[in-house]
Amino acid sequence: MPGDRESLAQFYDETSGVVYGLAMRILEDPSTAAEVALEVYQQVWKSPTNFEEASSVLGWLTILTRRRARGQFRNGKKSKQPETNPRAMPAPESILGHECTLVIRALALLDPAQREAIELAFFSGMTHVELAQALGASPQLVRTRISSGMRKLNEALRLVSSTEGNA
Repeated sequence: MPGDRESLAQFYDETSGVVYGLAMRILEDPSTAAEVALEVYQQVWKSPTNFEEASSVLGWLTILTRRRARGQFRNGKKSKQPETNPRAMPAPESILGHECTLVIRALALLDPAQREAIELAFFSGMTHVELAQALGASPQLVRTRISSGMRKLNEALRLVSSTEGNA
């Protein structure tokens, strides 16, 4: 049975800015990004228990959004039209905003090459081959940077989270 409507509404209010923003960064088209956001929340509604497989709310939504946006990108629905609505969707607050802050702080602790590869991989919608071309590196090196960077990012997130918990 799908989740409860009030919880989904609150979840949407707190996270829609991140979902829409990520889709916009990948697709560069407001209407397609809004379509992706809608599909993500439909998936959340239908399968809320899938969250248990993810390590954080932000991580789960990022994965869902990236997959959907990249699918749209590959299906040729990407547009180079400029965004016409500067207000787009509200920025997330509360716990999600806190998670964003932790991720930003943890990313700052990474090696610059790893940070760049991870940011491009997650926010550009590029494949490893496209990333390799953009970074002037082999696809294998890009995969290695992302993989080792993600391990370091997890360690950094634990460090940042534990330091903040002690503050």
